[in-house]
Amino acid sequence: MEKDLKKLFTEKGLKMTIQRVAILEYLMKTKTHPSADMIYEHISKKYPTITLSTVYNTLETLVNKGIIKKIPTFAGISRYDADLEPHVHLVMGDDKNVKIKDIYDKEIIQQIRTEVANKFNLDVDDNNIYLIIEEKRQQ
Repeated sequence: MEKDLKKLFTEKGLKMTIQRVAILEYLMKTKTHPSADMIYEHISKKYPTITLSTVYNTLETLVNKGIIKKIPTFAGISRYDADLEPHVHLVMGDDKNVKIKDIYDKEIIQQIRTEVANKFNLDVDDNNIYLIIEEKRQQ
């Protein structure tokens, strides 16, 4: 895996730092779509000197270089995903309890792309479709 990461970082013009590798490896191994705070909590156990600021900056760098995806949620707390295979993120819950489900069904993805493209006269990349459904709280 280290060879693959070295190649990836080189192709993207990034220096291969311990922090970048740790964050990317964690994201590649998890399917939970963690937030920056969740990533920091996990990474800081092995690397106690890492700061939350470093995690945020590293995530933004990885997103900007197209290495990971940033998933919007309700309260503006982004989640992150290293799975770059075409799929849709179904974001459910509310600002305190976010659940994200990956949808890989090619037929559903194509239907969403077609509907959105036709309705709004847009080109839609299925790698960046987020369905955000806020659940109503019981009063």
